[in-house]
Amino acid sequence: MNPESAGLNGLTGRIEFNEGKRNNFKLDLLKLKKEELVKVGEWRPGLGINVTDLEAFYDKTYANITLVVMTREEKPYVMVREDKNLTGNARFEGFCIDLLKWIAGQVGFQYVIKLVPDHMYGVYDPETKEWNGIVRELMEKRADLAVASMTINYARESVIDFTKPFMNLGIGILFKVPSSQPTRLFSFMNPLAVEIWLYVLAAYMLVSFTLFVMARFSPYEWNNPHPCLAESDVIENQFNVSNSFWFITGTFLRQGSGLNPKATKRAPSRLFSFMNPLAVEVWLSMLGAYVVVSMSIWIVARLSPYEWVEPPPCPSCKCPLQVGSRQSVLQVIIIIIYFAPFGGGHDDQGSHVSALEPDSDDIPLPRTVNDFSLSNSFWFTVGSLMQQGSDLNPKATSTRIVGGIWWFFTLIIISSYTANLAAFLTVERMITPIENAADLAEQTEISYGTLEGGSTMTFFRDSKIGIYQKMWRFMEAKRSSLFVSSYEEGIKRVLEGNYAFLMESTMLDYAVQRDCNLTQIGGLLDSKGYGIATPKGSPWRDKISLAILELQEKGVIQILYDKWWKNTGDVCNRDEKSKENKANALGVENIGKFLSKSCFAILLTTLTKTLNLLLWCQISSGLFYLLILLKATSVLHSIFAEK
Repeated sequence: MNPESAGLNGLTGRIEFNEGKRNNFKLDLLKLKKEELVKVGEWRPGLGINVTDLEAFYDKTYANITLVVMTREEKPYVMVREDKNLTGNARFEGFCIDLLKWIAGQVGFQYVIKLVPDHMYGVYDPETKEWNGIVRELMEKRADLAVASMTINYARESVIDFTKPFMNLGIGILFKVPSSQPTRLFSFMNPLAVEIWLYVLAAYMLVSFTLFVMARFSPYEWNNPHPCLAESDVIENQFNVSNSFWFITGTFLRQGSGLNPKATKRAPSRLFSFMNPLAVEVWLSMLGAYVVVSMSIWIVARLSPYEWVEPPPCPSCKCPLQVGSRQSVLQVIIIIIYFAPFGGGHDDQGSHVSALEPDSDDIPLPRTVNDFSLSNSFWFTVGSLMQQGSDLNPKATSTRIVGGIWWFFTLIIISSYTANLAAFLTVERMITPIENAADLAEQTEISYGTLEGGSTMTFFRDSKIGIYQKMWRFMEAKRSSLFVSSYEEGIKRVLEGNYAFLMESTMLDYAVQRDCNLTQIGGLLDSKGYGIATPKGSPWRDKISLAILELQEKGVIQILYDKWWKNTGDVCNRDEKSKENKANALGVENIGKFLSKSCFAILLTTLTKTLNLLLWCQISSGLFYLLILLKATSVLHSIFAEK
């Protein structure tokens, strides 16, 4: 069949060809309206386009159209002003209200804002098979739009329409900022592990005993205890056990051992800048402790008989000790007990020699003395360990080698301890019981919940992930006590403690930025967005979506976000707080435990010395009469001997 001679009718008219070209046909101009194609014009060869519906190519003016906008009060999205004189839309403010103004200006419509009666966003009830909240208002055509912090999800999208999301977010965990770790009694041991402390103690004991033993065998550690008696055969060794420990401890804590080099001082930038590391209360406490300890030492020294000594012997004296006129009876008794326990004796010619006035040519000397006794060795190492030094200096090569090794060991330990202690004392240690959603699911001490009837509740209810299912079972079992009716109620419960609130990240950010006692735990549990809801098939959805995209490209939505989240004036300054935490001056709470232990040690020492004095007086009173008897016997013996 020749198509040029055939006369066929088609959608575009009768099919006719002239010289291979079709003629006498038309094309319909179609436009999509309300999910269907509508003819709005025609096009013919030679005539061109003929538009039969001009209004289809131009947006209608909606200035006289008023839409009902349903919303829900939620900071900072929608807030009701407290001014009672305001009416209508002027009563509302917030991020969503400003966004609605911009969209209405772009699209061109008027609106009336209404609050949802049941204060719910909208959730499906499987038992009643009905929706509530804003979703129900849109389904029943009682509202044209819903502008709020309304999450787009599958369940809602199946019964209503949503525009393009104007904000992306997820579910986060709101929790109270963990409190700083309280100072414990032995918190000073935190910088080093328990094993290190045990190694230090073992090294302390071993080195001290090594010094004591080596000083016993070294001839260079023995010296004359009475320098005024140059010809004396009596020598002593300063490295007894106690002095050995004293030497080790002095070097351990970088205080030297009898020789303390003077450090170069750097001029401070301010007159009292050296006081900055410690708070004023600590300086006052240290001053008080200094006075108390000084007075305690003075009192203990007054009460202790071991602290009463005579001046060093000199060439003019006849004996190592002399009894002065100011000495008490107790001191005389001590001198008698020490130097004359047997009431005197006779010289080579048979003459009586008093114990208090010995012959300078034949002085009864005490036994050989070594300064490094067991107690002094421990005292020496403790002094170096506490950076206080000691008055005992090793002379032998062997003891100096041991001391040098101990010095190097203590240098490493003390330097490491000091560096780590600074971090422990100046930086607040936080105790965080939970780190993420898995930690919440694995414990029951900390309660957690979410907003009743919100998308977050739906997320946990419908989730197929094991952790979230476990969390939902926990919340469902205690529904009345764990779910809240508003974000404000949830935030309040978090501040009360022992409660974690599962909420959308944008609201979480808003709460955290306004209260430094709140923080976010872990990351986001999901990803979703907020959108403007419309009834199913509403012609406003596409127009509002285009307006949202345009506002996002122009940065208007970001400006609105900064306005209501960051620039409201009630944002807590976390930067300044973190700077303060990095260099906090130590307070009484940081070293109060050390002060209490020092006071307890002072009290214990005072009581011990008091009991020691009482015991000494009881012993001395009995020996006093014995010495008198021995003296009398000696005198009578000398008298009868002369006769």
